[in-house]
Amino acid sequence: DIGIAMGRIGTDAAREAADLILLDDNFATIVAAIEEGRTVFRNVRQTSLFLLTTNFSEGLVILVSMAAGFALPLLPLQILWLNLVTDGISGVALAIEEPQTTTLASPPRKKSDGILSRKNLYFILSIATIMTGGTVALFAWWMNSDIMYARTVAFVFLVFTNLFNMVNLRSLDLPIYKIGFFSNPTVTASFAISCFLMGIILFVPFLREIFDFAVISPLMVTGLFVLASSVFFTGEVLKKAHTID
Repeated sequence: DIGIAMGRIGTDAAREAADLILLDDNFATIVAAIEEGRTVFRNVRQTSLFLLTTNFSEGLVILVSMAAGFALPLLPLQILWLNLVTDGISGVALAIEEPQTTTLASPPRKKSDGILSRKNLYFILSIATIMTGGTVALFAWWMNSDIMYARTVAFVFLVFTNLFNMVNLRSLDLPIYKIGFFSNPTVTASFAISCFLMGIILFVPFLREIFDFAVISPLMVTGLFVLASSVFFTGEVLKKAHTID
């Protein structure tokens, strides 16, 4: 409970004693401020979840592969691309998500609530399992025949799963069809730009050599895109089961 004073017509004594001063004497400003505060907290939480999930998955891919006695599934430059380009662009897009229909409808959160909760951790583990398991399985499938091709497939799959995870985390409770697939132009642009930049380093010969990628067909990339969409559908199921927020 806090005391509120009017900034224009309120007395000096009232303003001195108040916890909150309405400079424009408009109570609607309080509603707008609460909505903005909740949106900022939600965006920080969703961006944190995204970065934790993707980075945890990438680290787990390396650890699982090493434990299984495999070769390194991703090279340092490829990991750097994932962290700086794919995750960096996606993280910025999530951080500027607009207020949603449930922003003011949801009950106030407790003061003790942190950025992460048990449900959030369950989500991280669920998505990370798909990302890690899929990447290691694809790498192991092609590793013996062509190690460079196996790394290329693993890289492309991880990029796509990260992007689908970004789409998941636009909301922790609303399915994507209620938010709107293209309601956040920044997320849409981020998805497209990340795919475009990945296409450049995969299909431009001298860049492909710099990143130690093998030649990969557009059909294979499309297949990996479809396979990676399992991350998106898993996220939608977890939302439906109320196991995220």
